[in-house]
Amino acid sequence: MAESPKPTESSRLEQRSVIKFLVAEKCKPCEIYRRMSAVYGDACFSKKNVYKWAKLFINGRNNIQDEERPGRPILASTPDMVDAVHAIILADSTVTIEDISDKMGISVGTAHKIVHDDLAFYKVGCSWIPKKRVSNDEKVNNDV
Repeated sequence: MAESPKPTESSRLEQRSVIKFLVAEKCKPCEIYRRMSAVYGDACFSKKNVYKWAKLFINGRNNIQDEERPGRPILASTPDMVDAVHAIILADSTVTIEDISDKMGISVGTAHKIVHDDLAFYKVGCSWIPKKRVSNDEKVNNDV
């Protein structure tokens, strides 16, 4: 079964505005969904989403924007962050992912990604070692 296209932020705000307007016009949620489906087609909110937003507007909500959500903001790894993690590992090769996470103020998952994917280090014993690319000739010579 093909997946419906995901609405963009501007499309979501537009559809919420339509729901808000139609609620003000005293349309029922089932009518709102029927009318929006005819206009937006596959990009229309799901029936559940239309009903949810209609209920919010009926209960007095005025804002069509998403509300702030609690929690830590997402920090993608930046080149500066990768360089800082590299410096930490060079200063102390026995540092753990958890220590890096604490020192940098990033999640353990982000620290792990930087160390393993961006810097290509792996643990041997208790020390971080950079991964080496071994050519086929070296593999053959080592096998002999």
